[in-house]
Formats: sequence, structure tokens, C-alpha cells
Amino acid sequence: MLLGRFTRVFAAIVVAAAFVLPGDGTGFVPTCYFKAMFALPCPGCGLSRSLASITHLRFGDAVAYHPFGLVVFLLLCAILAVSLCPARIRAGVAGWLDVRAPRVRRIYMTGVAAFLVFGVGRLVLSGLANGWPSLGG
Repeated sequence: MLLGRFTRVFAAIVVAAAFVLPGDGTGFVPTCYFKAMFALPCPGCGLSRSLASITHLRFGDAVAYHPFGLVVFLLLCAILAVSLCPARIRAGVAGWLDVRAPRVRRIYMTGVAAFLVFGVGRLVLSGLANGWPSLGG
């Protein structure tokens, strides 16, 4: 559920963390274990730094880190804003979304597909640029 308790708490934590984290990463902990293990970016690589860059008003850096950062940030902020509203308004928004469920689901799935296509494309291009796949021993 888009406005369920888990989603609302998750949105609050991510947005709060984006304000606290430095835009260029912490520098002491690998934020992407996939990249640390395989030296290739996962579909979400750079998203945390993108969100942090947005909160620091560095929009060029945000897009460079991950082009979907702005969309994700706006979605999380919208969820957070609705979660701070009285229950009556939250129920109204949920009802509005429920009436439009097929369209909302289609938009959501299109966004997820675009995110994954971008991520897999970036992974493949990065791998090819770095000599992957290695066919020799």
C-alpha cells in the first residue's frame, strides 16, 4: 500500500537521512555492496548521494549521481507530507488513489521498469567499458 505505515516511516527516515548525509558520500563505508563486490553499479547506485545532493541544493550533482533521484525524492516528500496530515485527509488521499488504482499501478510499474532498464543498461555499459565480460582466464 502506497500510504501504509511502513511506507510512511520509510519515507520519513530516507528524507531525514538525506538532510544529514553529505552529498558526496561518507567516504568510510561502502554504500553499495554490489559495487564493492563486482566493481559495477547496481540499478540504485548513486541514489543516496543523489537524494543528499538534492537536500543540499546541488541539483546538477544529484542528476549526475542518479537521474531518478529527483523523482524518488519528490515521491518520498509527497508520502511524507500526506503522512503528516490528519487521518481524515490521509483517508481522502488513499480513497482518491484507490479510485484511480489501475492508472496509479500502471504509472508506478512504468516507473519501476524505467528505473530497472536504466540500472541494467548502466551496469552493462559500465561492464563493457571496463573489459567485461572477461572471456579469457
